[in-house]
Amino acid sequence: MFRLVFFLLGILTGFIAAIFFLPLQGKTFFNKMSQLPKPLQDLIDDSINVIISFSKMTVGLVEDLKYRVVESSKVAEKAMQAVREKNEVNE
Repeated sequence: MFRLVFFLLGILTGFIAAIFFLPLQGKTFFNKMSQLPKPLQDLIDDSINVIISFSKMTVGLVEDLKYRVVESSKVAEKAMQAVREKNEVNE
């Protein structure tokens, strides 16, 4: 847990450092990135990879949730049909 907290704190400090170091005039983002110290470059790259991983994980969870909702609605619809048929027979 502490590793995660320290990693997220490192990402935050990396972005703050990038905000202060990157605003060099007349340069593109990648030229600015190449002028940063190597640890800051690695930290920014790692944070981008973490964001991509969390995004993929979130998309996977949403797809799984959507599949489960569709399946449960099908089961509920079949159960309602059975109840309706039972009520029609009893009437």
